[in-house]
This record gives sequence, C-alpha cells and structure tokens, in this order.
Amino acid sequence: MPPESGVRRSRNNGAAATRAVIYGKYGGWLRGVFVQRFGPAHLDGLRIGRSDAVLVRLLHLFTIDYAGMPWFRRGEPPPPVRLPAHIRVRWLPADEWRQNPGLLARPADVVAARFESGARCLIAWDETAGRTAYHLWVTEGGAYVDWIFRYIAAPPGHLMVFDAWVHPEYRGGNMHWAGASECFAEAARRGRLPIFAGMEELEYFPFVEKIARLGLGISVPHSKLTGLKLFSMTWHFTGGPSPLLAAFGVRLRAMYQDRNGRDVRLKSAAR
Repeated sequence: MPPESGVRRSRNNGAAATRAVIYGKYGGWLRGVFVQRFGPAHLDGLRIGRSDAVLVRLLHLFTIDYAGMPWFRRGEPPPPVRLPAHIRVRWLPADEWRQNPGLLARPADVVAARFESGARCLIAWDETAGRTAYHLWVTEGGAYVDWIFRYIAAPPGHLMVFDAWVHPEYRGGNMHWAGASECFAEAARRGRLPIFAGMEELEYFPFVEKIARLGLGISVPHSKLTGLKLFSMTWHFTGGPSPLLAAFGVRLRAMYQDRNGRDVRLKSAAR
C-alpha cells in the first residue's frame, strides 16, 4: 500500500483530495501491474512468497449516511439500479435456504449461524439460468470476516453490510449497485440506520464515489483495522481513519451536496 505519511504532514486539504482522486482513479491499474510483477503479493494484503504462513491485511471501515439525500427526505425508495429483466433482487428466507443449501456459495454451517444470529441475505436470482448471481449479507450485530481473521461488530444503531459476492460470470455489471440500493431501502425501513461496511483501500475510492454519484449516500471513514497472521497466530491493530480517505470524503460531499444538504448531481440509475 502506498505510504500515507506525506498526506499526514500536509495541511493542504485540497492537495490531499487531489492525491486521493489520482489514487482512486489509477490505483486499480497500479495494483494490477504490481500483482503481475510480483505474483501473489499485493499492495494491501502482503503475502510472503507463495505461502499464507505470513499474511497482513488492512481493512478500512466506514459509514454511509443518507439523511441528506433527496430520496430519503421525500420519503421515497432509494434510486433504483437497472438489471436485466431475468435477474431479480430479493431477500432470501432462511427456510428456503434450508430446503436448498446450494442457493448460496458458502459453507452450510456458516450460513446457518448467520441466519440464527438474525442476519439477512440479499440475493440476485437469475431466473433464466436458475442460479444465484449475487449475494450480500446485512446485520445489526456483527459478523466474522474471514479474510482479516476477526469478528467485527457494527456500531450501535448501524446496519452492517458484509460478504458481498458476485458469480464470476456476472462480474463487471451492476450487481453490487443494485444490492447497495436495496440495502439502503432496508436500512430506511428499519428506521434510518446508517450503513456500516469495510473494504480494502484500493476498492474504497471507486466504491464510495459511485455510491455518491448514484445519489444513495455520502461515505465517512470510521477506522482502520490491520490483521497480521503468523502461521496459526493472529494479531489485530485498530487505528483512526486514514487522512487520505477523509480528504476524499470531503471532496465527495462538496461535489454531490451543497451546504444545505441538497444533492446537486443526483443520478437516478447506474450507467
């Protein structure tokens, strides 16, 4: 992961925001070059050689507030995101999954424990192919995040989103954005719970900008969690939000909301 020390020393928020824009735009390409050159090593999940004996992971946690979005102020559903007519987004009942565990690409014991804890699962069902094209989980409690080796609890009064997955044949489309729109609707139905989520840094910039551009909400960095695995032992370190991400959030709010909280560049559907 590129160092952030220069951002911390800078007092120029505009310059920090500019660096964030450049990083968000070209970070994915740089990561691809790095992975091709050094094999399994990557910028925010450092692997030593070709073994998982030593593994470092960095997770950025953030909230998404939608109180100032026009759709919420008007008491309307969030902006819809179009999917092909044969793909239907819906909440999966636990009983339906118990009758057909193959609906979800996760171990049965993991899924059962999630349902028992009160978590809900959103799926995109391809009616033509007869399979799950996408799934995502939400909870007001918490969940174990296996790639950073830790249980993460949602802050009180938040709806935590986790384990978003897209079938390989459907990647590159609008699955994530359709799922996000329905998650915001669910959070609003529960009494305006802010969204709580986490992701790697290079995925953060394009994601939160798209969420803002769709008119769903504005993201605010919450904290960062570093997980270190050494053979069978793990350690975790929690820190404050990255200044780089905070500067990017300021820029997004300036672009997509005016001082009265009115959205100024609302898009009603994904492009």
